[in-house]
Amino acid sequence: MADFYDPLHVLRVEFHAVASLEAGGVVLRFEGHVAADHQEKAQAMARAYDTVLRLQLANGGAPVRDLVAQGKLRLEEGRYLVK
Repeated sequence: MADFYDPLHVLRVEFHAVASLEAGGVVLRFEGHVAADHQEKAQAMARAYDTVLRLQLANGGAPVRDLVAQGKLRLEEGRYLVK
């Protein structure tokens, strides 16, 4: 099975950020000291993958692979599409 880019996992591992779904959308909180440029990159990534992150968080932080397997998300021409 192919590996899927998982934005929630990248936020946790690469940027030390915890994402949550609040009324206004996806909110990031950073653990410990994270340089301003890394925070900006994380925020940009969260904006780019907003729909996927919302779906992941609405499903208890489910990995992208699980959402694809459940039919809630699909990859088409290099882009994620929510079903």
